[in-house]
Amino acid sequence: MEYRDASPTVQAEEMLRYLTSGMTDGESFPSERTLTEMIGISRTSLRAAITQLRNSGEVTSQERRGMTVNKKAILNMLDMSSMSDELNHAGKKLTIRFLNSQIRPAEPVEKAFLTVGDGKVVEISRVRDLNEVPVTFERAVLIADKFPQLEKVDFTNRSLYQTLASKYQIKATYGREEIAYCAADDFLASKLSVQVGEPLYRVVSRTYDQHDQPLEYTTQYLVGKHIKYRFYAKDIFDYREDDTNDSV
Repeated sequence: MEYRDASPTVQAEEMLRYLTSGMTDGESFPSERTLTEMIGISRTSLRAAITQLRNSGEVTSQERRGMTVNKKAILNMLDMSSMSDELNHAGKKLTIRFLNSQIRPAEPVEKAFLTVGDGKVVEISRVRDLNEVPVTFERAVLIADKFPQLEKVDFTNRSLYQTLASKYQIKATYGREEIAYCAADDFLASKLSVQVGEPLYRVVSRTYDQHDQPLEYTTQYLVGKHIKYRFYAKDIFDYREDDTNDSV
């Protein structure tokens, strides 16, 4: 087996990542001249390394500020907090933009999970911004006749789960998520201010209430260059799926 030294560009990427690890979100990057002197490589290799960091979302270009550090928001795959609560801990300013609500017939996958009586659901669409940059687009679907007048609520900077608890005495207690990748189409690109074809997380959530009844079917699209998922459990040996088909 043949081993080769890392190329100057790869070395520069590693050193720049080490540099950003000690910087704060939004902090300005040193100039190219300063970085070439610090790292000791050509400006061509440095620019190639910066391009890689920009493509992965680790640095961004800010008007009149040049390159700045972009600390990704970290989401725990096992956390039952709302998306807004998790993003609130990202150290950035969170805003929720309410797009619209509508009552419509349930799609087959929604009807199968929610067991909708008359086939009607209320769909709530929102975009979440961190530091005024769109990071998630969400469609939350609930049973319409279970939550009357919910479609009339303005969810601008307002939590859906807190609204369900205060207005209907229903609490989200647990759920399951399926996480995959997809490419942004024209619609998602316009909502999330990304390029068509840019990779996104696609997260489908099935949430239950305190009575073990299906509560919410949600599809969310998250911008990968601003979001990072992790798997964290306090006691992994005590963690298991709540599945009645499992034998004891």
